[in-house]
Amino acid sequence: MLNTPAGQILAQFGNALGMPELAFNEAGQCHLLIDRQHWVQLVLHRHDYILMSCPLAIKSSDPSQLSQLLKANFGQAAGGIVMALSPDETVCVQLALRCSDTACPDMLHCLEALLHEAERWNAHFAQAQQNPRPSSPTARLLVQTV
Repeated sequence: MLNTPAGQILAQFGNALGMPELAFNEAGQCHLLIDRQHWVQLVLHRHDYILMSCPLAIKSSDPSQLSQLLKANFGQAAGGIVMALSPDETVCVQLALRCSDTACPDMLHCLEALLHEAERWNAHFAQAQQNPRPSSPTARLLVQTV
């Protein structure tokens, strides 16, 4: 797949990361382990996109967490990065990059943004686990007029 535009972009990206052997496999995927904690998947989408995805360290079965993630998708609050539930029920942050509009510096910037967003959400949910808020319907609501 090196002869495709996406393959060439990935090869340049790999060189910039110090990984010249980085390439898509036969299924159009490649994986990176960043800082021994972030598993990033790059998938070649059939419509000229590279989909960059990173799982979060949260439980997908918690309705309040999923609600918060879906609300973050509204209006692209995460700067184009979306939250998604993978087919295996893993919550991920994702970003789609159009191959025809993407160069190696863009991929580096997007990887950094994706990891920042993953770290931000992981920290948010870790803090919420340590300091749970009351979830009863009688919990006080704070209302501020605007």
